Amino acid sequence: MLRRRRLFANSGGARRVASLLTELLHDARQRADDIVSSLEAIVSRGSVEVDAYRGKMKGLATHARQLIDGLLNDPDIDDPKYATNYFREYCHFARLLRGLEDLPLLVLNRFSDSDQRATDVMAAICEEAGYPYSPPICSAISSQYFWTMPDMDLVFIPCLEPDHVLGLPDIYHELGHILLFREESRLVYPALSIVDNHYDRLIAEGKRLNWPDASLEQVEQYKHNWRGSWLLEFASDLIATYVIGPSFGWCNIRTATNLGGELFVGTDSHPADDARATAIGMMLHEIGREPTQQQIQKRWSEILTLAMECSQPRYEVAYPRELMQDLTQFVSKQCDDLGLARFSTTAKNRPVAKMIDDCWTAFRNAPETYLDFERKQLGDVLARLRK
Repeated sequence: MLRRRRLFANSGGARRVASLLTELLHDARQRADDIVSSLEAIVSRGSVEVDAYRGKMKGLATHARQLIDGLLNDPDIDDPKYATNYFREYCHFARLLRGLEDLPLLVLNRFSDSDQRATDVMAAICEEAGYPYSPPICSAISSQYFWTMPDMDLVFIPCLEPDHVLGLPDIYHELGHILLFREESRLVYPALSIVDNHYDRLIAEGKRLNWPDASLEQVEQYKHNWRGSWLLEFASDLIATYVIGPSFGWCNIRTATNLGGELFVGTDSHPADDARATAIGMMLHEIGREPTQQQIQKRWSEILTLAMECSQPRYEVAYPRELMQDLTQFVSKQCDDLGLARFSTTAKNRPVAKMIDDCWTAFRNAPETYLDFERKQLGDVLARLRK
């Protein structure tokens, strides 16, 4: 039942608002109908994952339409006392329908052979990794590198990535974001407690030592960043490293240099690349990959030398090693408990993981002849996945 609340005393104004609500709901219902019809009109590509995803999106739109019909048929729809509540319900449906139209419907309407290859690889990655949910759909239309819509099970990658291998470890990072979204109570909330406990101790120590107000405010800002996007980025990196191993460390170097940011400077949405490299190294150590961890760290040091960059003041307060180590151990245990497959070079039935590891090894050993090796590896794996 909608919560009853009086909005207007003036009946004329109330009637105009009620009429507007009815108009808005009819518009939303028409949009829902259009989305359902458009999804039904899409010709099946014979892909189990794509057809299942289309059915899921159609179900969401159909359910939204049914709920909208329920509001329109509610005898209280014209009662001004409940106008605010109905409007909130409308806004919820409008956001859902806009979300369905803006990306899932767009992706499915323009789904290409390139998208299908990426989706096939994604499905294989999920199976190999022990991912506990239905595989997301991949779309190679991104102009913002790799990113995801966790609530819509969509992963976006650049248009050339389905034909190459070196960037594939970043898919594991995006899967990490979806896992964090779906397992929020199990993964995110306890991790936030780890962040809070660390920074609360630090702030209390700063107050005891009479730190300047500006320093305490900076620490509070770091805590705010961690509670926002930084934690999700670090945790996704750690999940990816747990599953795909050293390849994610090598890929992180490639990504950091390709995207061209300052290596020691974070933003509101992403922590500093150097700190992310440190966390990845911690997880590699956690899963028993110390020799490769050292090789990756050596290469990262070379990048820092070439870039002529160094850490900023209070860098260790922004990215405390103790906090990152605690998070590494926490994420590793949760990955174990969730049944995710820890990286192994000897594990059977993981052709995609083996391909990625083999390709990164081949690239580092002989970059000038790597392309032919990559084409054969990717072709063999795709042919195997299609059987």
